[in-house]
Amino acid sequence: MGSPERTTHNPQSKAVLIDVDNTINKLQVHLMKYVNRRSTQHYLYRQFTSTQMESTDAPFDKLAEEYFGSPELAIQSRPFPKALEATKLLHENGFELHIASARQQSLYPTTLAWLEKHGFFSYVAEVHPRTSRISGADFKTGVAKEINAVTAFDDEKLLAEALASIGVPVYLIRRPWNVELKRNYLI
Repeated sequence: MGSPERTTHNPQSKAVLIDVDNTINKLQVHLMKYVNRRSTQHYLYRQFTSTQMESTDAPFDKLAEEYFGSPELAIQSRPFPKALEATKLLHENGFELHIASARQQSLYPTTLAWLEKHGFFSYVAEVHPRTSRISGADFKTGVAKEINAVTAFDDEKLLAEALASIGVPVYLIRRPWNVELKRNYLI
């Protein structure tokens, strides 16, 4: 596997911040299959709401914690169709791509391996590791400021709002848990 720091960041570049889970990969789909095989309650991807995404559902959370505690499971999720093609297109058009996933620090090596396994790694300037001491929103806004991001791609409403609040235009990828939003950063 290559170095996670592919190039030196150029402050004059058109830096783009890209999330991984549910933005370029089908993590929630894979996670829900795992949970549904082990749970008495059946969860449907297309009915998963922002409340479920942001709240505590003890049985689901316990199984999700088990899933994320097993990096060999998280690496099995598949990319969304055309995610690699879109990443390549951004890169070819002069954008410097930065991965900033809110995943816990323990999954950083898994994130690197997943990006390489699915062909994304060669288009990425840097994969930023999140420390466990910082919230996902604080982490992503910090990275966006550091790289002077011109835009971002994410799937979570709270993270998109945090980035938008510092002036970073966000393409909020439509997912069942955010489809009800009508904000201008929703695509």
